[in-house]
Amino acid sequence: MSNTKQQQNLNFYGLGIAPGILEILKNIRYVTPTPIQYQSIPIAIQGKDIVGIAQTGTGKTLAFGIPMIQRLASTKGLGLVLLPTRELALQIDAELRKVGDSLGLRTAVLIGGV
Repeated sequence: MSNTKQQQNLNFYGLGIAPGILEILKNIRYVTPTPIQYQSIPIAIQGKDIVGIAQTGTGKTLAFGIPMIQRLASTKGLGLVLLPTRELALQIDAELRKVGDSLGLRTAVLIGGV
């Protein structure tokens, strides 16, 4: 079976995501990981570095966001995401809030220049 066919039969439950985050994903109707999420989430949850390249709209934000949120929820640490544009920063912030808000995580968008 090809990797794509295997992925179509999977959901987020096989990726090592904490039960509380799985419930949040279910509540916001995210049930099937995209290819970039399927490949990167388990590696990032292990604490390994990843470089993910995928087209716009393929789920890259949650590919790195879910592991980061999971780690922050358990360690009460800080995370930093640097982005090249204010529009992208606001978009990423909104997506991370969907998962992180109910875990008590806070986000802030800092925009420089004018």
